[in-house]
Amino acid sequence: MQHVFRLCSVAKLAWNLCTLKIQPENDVHIVLNKWVQQHILLFYREDGKQSNKLAIFIAMLWSIWTTRNARVFRESGSHASMILQQAKLGMQQLEIFKKGNPRKGEENTNEHQNPPGFWLVQLGISKTDFANFVLQVDGSWDKNTTKAGYGWAFRKEDNMTYEKGGGTHGSAKSALQAEAQACLHGLQWAKLRHIANILILTECTTLVNSLQSKTSHDIHIHWTLEEIKRIAQRFNVCTIMKTNRLDVKEAHDITNSCRREGLSFSNTP
Repeated sequence: MQHVFRLCSVAKLAWNLCTLKIQPENDVHIVLNKWVQQHILLFYREDGKQSNKLAIFIAMLWSIWTTRNARVFRESGSHASMILQQAKLGMQQLEIFKKGNPRKGEENTNEHQNPPGFWLVQLGISKTDFANFVLQVDGSWDKNTTKAGYGWAFRKEDNMTYEKGGGTHGSAKSALQAEAQACLHGLQWAKLRHIANILILTECTTLVNSLQSKTSHDIHIHWTLEEIKRIAQRFNVCTIMKTNRLDVKEAHDITNSCRREGLSFSNTP
């Protein structure tokens, strides 16, 4: 897929010729899904959810895919001009759809919407920006012993690898409580190091849902969630985003070690 969407000669030429002027051969070490994610967040940060650049980017991806399929399955020609033409047609269809389906009260709403395809909550002062400093957090819990471990790891300046930030251990009543405690420990660690903008990655959907919710929660996690929100409000940017297990692998390894071996440590970025 990396080759189809970024590195084949036709796709590269199409990206260079489109209005976004994307250089797909840059940062080839970044896997495709991360490359797409970075551009979605970039355009959302610059222009918001209704970003025209974001729409063009999605249209280009879809056009590259359909053009590729036409070549493979129908033996049609495959040229950069075809990709651009299909993307232009897609944008025209989008405009027609928007005109025919106005969103009631959209122009007057003050609610902040997430970029498409992301499950997150914005808790910092800014509700639309995203930070470059990325922190994985993860909690583990043993139901039989109630022992819990908490770990966090930060992305290094090369944007490719993570380094251990810290970890500790304790007890918890549930897996959710352990995940919440890990997030809180990570925030406290970052605040002590005067980090102003942060993107926190967690694999726990329930944690993100709980932080979004305005309803009351189980007493075992209520005060932890409130403390997360209180500290997060002191950051200029504080985004907590749901991701998959592989994206928090380093933090996951730390939390298991801390729980099993009773470890506590803290490093400086």
